[in-house]
Amino acid sequence: LYFDKFSAMEPSHYTFIMLAALLRLRLEDKTDTAFFDANRATFINHFTKGLITVKTKLNCHLYVASKIFLNFLNEDDAKTSLLPAIQRWMLRNPETILEGVEYILQGLNFDINEHGLDIAKILIQNLFAKNDENRSYAMSAIKEFALKCSSPKCIETMLSQIFAVLNGSEGKITVAEYRISLLQGAGNLSLNKVDDEQKSAMMPSISDNFIKVLDAEIQEKVLTHGLEMFGLWSMSFKGELDAKILKWFKKGLESKSQAVK
Repeated sequence: LYFDKFSAMEPSHYTFIMLAALLRLRLEDKTDTAFFDANRATFINHFTKGLITVKTKLNCHLYVASKIFLNFLNEDDAKTSLLPAIQRWMLRNPETILEGVEYILQGLNFDINEHGLDIAKILIQNLFAKNDENRSYAMSAIKEFALKCSSPKCIETMLSQIFAVLNGSEGKITVAEYRISLLQGAGNLSLNKVDDEQKSAMMPSISDNFIKVLDAEIQEKVLTHGLEMFGLWSMSFKGELDAKILKWFKKGLESKSQAVK
């Protein structure tokens, strides 16, 4: 009865949170998913309209409270409904949804891999946005994306885009904080679920990318942060350290620039 009344209301974050609360109450008595499955489209519609396509930024606790709903979604739901809606709204009004992306990804119970690449590319664009909050939210969301990604191809695609930006594909990034955010995004991607053997095979190209960017960097704080992010990835090395990395460190120590040393 209550579910019918709330589901008939105009979708909003208020009505969705009530629907989520009813779902939680329902599951206290039953462990099966029949109730959610029977009303899947209703839940998705209210979540999309109430918490994604919003005109003003919502409190992050609303997304946390939605976890019980997100836990029930499957890959098909994400591919056909959830992720396309997020992508459209991020392009249209990123300030209202960027913070929520992190919590939405946290709530999913499956690897999003290639299904989330379009969103990931938009997140990377926000790593060098003028808005400080947007950069911070994008960094956090990329971390959550990595934690839900087991595809080496997807991780390599994202890293290629980040390093392309650092190398000037979007014009020279002159603001140090923007370069730091991009390097942080590259470092956060090291938290992926790619298996050790595949991750180790990725390391030569990742090393080349970091070395190329850091070799051209002259600001100490950016260099320091870049080395920290490279350090996150270096844990994936197997066997002896690549000779070109040792050569690069030696070159840095012999540099006349105090910042580089």
